Amino acid sequence: MGRPKKIENMFMPDAQSTSKSATPKGASGYDNPRENIDPHLKTKVVSTQEGSIEKVPVEESDITNKAYVDSLIRGAVELFLTNNASDIGTYKDMEVDTVTAAEETIQQTITAGGTTLIASFASILDEAAIDSITALEKGIYTMHTHVEADFPKNLTIYFEFYQRKAVGTENLLGTSHDSGILTTSEAEYDLHANISSEIAWVVGDRVVIKVYGRNVGGANKDITIHMEGDTLARTEFPGFIPPGGAGDVTAAANLTDNNVIIGDGGTKGVSASSVTEAEVETLTDNSMADTLHRHSELSASDGTPDRALTVDAAGKVSMSNDLRVDTDLLFVDMAPGRVGINQPSPATVLDVVGTITTDSHGTSANWKTGYDHSQDNTQAHTDYLLNSGADIAAGPLTITTDNSTPNQAYVPMVLYNTGGPPTASDFPIGTLFVQYKAEIQLIDDIIAYFKFDTDNATQPDELGNYDLSVTGATFDNGDGKINSSYLFDAITDTMINGTLLDTMPAALSFSFWFKHIDTFDSGKPVSENFLIKQNITSQDRFVIDLDYGNGKVRFFSEEGNNGNKQLFSTTSSWTGGTWYHVVCTWGPAGKKIYINGVNESTSGADSTLMGNGTSTNFEVSNPGGMNDANFDELGIWGRELTQPEVTKLYNSGAGLTYPFSVNGVLINIGDAWKTIS
Repeated sequence: MGRPKKIENMFMPDAQSTSKSATPKGASGYDNPRENIDPHLKTKVVSTQEGSIEKVPVEESDITNKAYVDSLIRGAVELFLTNNASDIGTYKDMEVDTVTAAEETIQQTITAGGTTLIASFASILDEAAIDSITALEKGIYTMHTHVEADFPKNLTIYFEFYQRKAVGTENLLGTSHDSGILTTSEAEYDLHANISSEIAWVVGDRVVIKVYGRNVGGANKDITIHMEGDTLARTEFPGFIPPGGAGDVTAAANLTDNNVIIGDGGTKGVSASSVTEAEVETLTDNSMADTLHRHSELSASDGTPDRALTVDAAGKVSMSNDLRVDTDLLFVDMAPGRVGINQPSPATVLDVVGTITTDSHGTSANWKTGYDHSQDNTQAHTDYLLNSGADIAAGPLTITTDNSTPNQAYVPMVLYNTGGPPTASDFPIGTLFVQYKAEIQLIDDIIAYFKFDTDNATQPDELGNYDLSVTGATFDNGDGKINSSYLFDAITDTMINGTLLDTMPAALSFSFWFKHIDTFDSGKPVSENFLIKQNITSQDRFVIDLDYGNGKVRFFSEEGNNGNKQLFSTTSSWTGGTWYHVVCTWGPAGKKIYINGVNESTSGADSTLMGNGTSTNFEVSNPGGMNDANFDELGIWGRELTQPEVTKLYNSGAGLTYPFSVNGVLINIGDAWKTIS
């Protein structure tokens, strides 16, 4: 495919336009264009003659010469994405001009719950337009692309911008934001990365763009990017190109006699006549100089430009390897996140060899580190210091025990002379106090979720794995616990999936809302099924229904032909027109039934789940099932939901829908509380 190179396309100088209706003023400020008289005719000043203007402009209306204007030109560089193979492995070329050949695509499967590289693009080797750049300027770096996905949810893209050196090393300069959720038809997306520092650029450097797909869903899905044709898929970035496109090294001939001339080769610049070609290559591509020109980065002792330690603009120090101070006086093991004092191989988060003394309150023999991270993620975690000695006396250290607020912990317990957690204003400068809430991650181990908000013969699983086929049930627009629901008002109404729960997890939980049209109690003539699944006929099965005999919610199960087991709610009457929340759990701890967030009944004997099998479909209602009831917000988990999670789903009667909500984290660094979400 052709790739014409037009360096003039690399420049996009600002332009100003004048309204067609405006009357231009003369140079002397008059409205009458006939009085637009060259001041030279009045003043005879030679410096205002055409071609002789020498003044450096100061005021907005000052005139100046072309050389001064040319010195200020900075180009917005454009590189167009193609599907042409690059000389770099699996990369694709980026052209300096549009490619109008037939549109082409690249498709990539994106791993569920993660990110996957879709494609890498590189500017062409020895491209004159790219070699003429002397610096990348700070600012907004943009990618314009056309993208589509094979699933209308959970999928986004983003890009990374790299500077690739001649030796093959790549320096990540910036990462864009994520796009919006991708659609299932080709659509245009503009992504932006904000790069806050200037980047030196030398001949041989290349631009690299890497496009990634992100998938927060539970199944692998495909993303396709489009380029060439009429897509104008491209990246744009601010690059400085001197007038004439010349670089700092004046000519290749300067290197043949071992001379390196920096500048214009004349009176400007520095000449070094004793530098070999090998030394030049080492200096520019693989030395401390290549790294240390970025004043905030330090390299390893072997001289390679891999960053070992960086300091950002705010003074934050980052390092990628272990830290040693005076051999092993202080050792930070980065990989497991451990610190050793006089201990080169720390076995715990803090491993100290020797005695710790703090004021007059004893040695390390009287101090313990208390921690409990064994609870699941619905519990508050607590880290604190505990003085088990008898030397707690008046002094600067007070241990607080205030951890009474539900789902809240103080970390560490306050090392401050006060009876409780201090207010922000009480913190001395330099102290750190963290308050956090343990997040209930309702999305963990979720198998399927159905919102019932669409009027379709197929009800989508929000995770994209187990859609339900609808027979008979009526879409009830706007009459749901959250948005809409489905009404089951005939004995043939049902929804089914042929594979859901054929293979059983280690534990199960079901959550749903229902609203009966009239009151249901023990006076009803038949039971009404909510959920039913049978894996082995009359042997391994479960049913959740309203029992006509006593009016209660019943959780019926049977496993291994060991007889059926039934658990009933205590609530036995359900008022017509009222929404009720039901949660049923089943696992090694037995079975539980929650009604409106309250655990009404528990059975520890029902601790074995049914076996795997394919005897019948998974069904919402079934022939002879629900009569005159609305059904909404069905969730299925492969674990036992806890009381705090059930409370969160009930949400004080308002309900909660997938993908649920996220709590924040509060942190105080000596001056004020800040929220991190």
